[in-house]
Amino acid sequence: MYTDAGILGPTTAVSSTYIILFIIFAAFLQASKVGDYFVNFAFAAAGRARGGPAKVAILPLA
Repeated sequence: MYTDAGILGPTTAVSSTYIILFIIFAAFLQASKVGDYFVNFAFAAAGRARGGPAKVAILPLA
């Protein structure tokens, strides 16, 4: 039941693959300072408006 072919096999393999990719991508963004650019761009676009921090939090989704 808890082997490679069981319930946790495929789901654990897929989730661990994508988690590793997101961690590597986040480390790249942090090391290259591109993440700061995205944050600064979002604050420049909506930071001064009323409710700016909330708008910045959802800006990429809009």
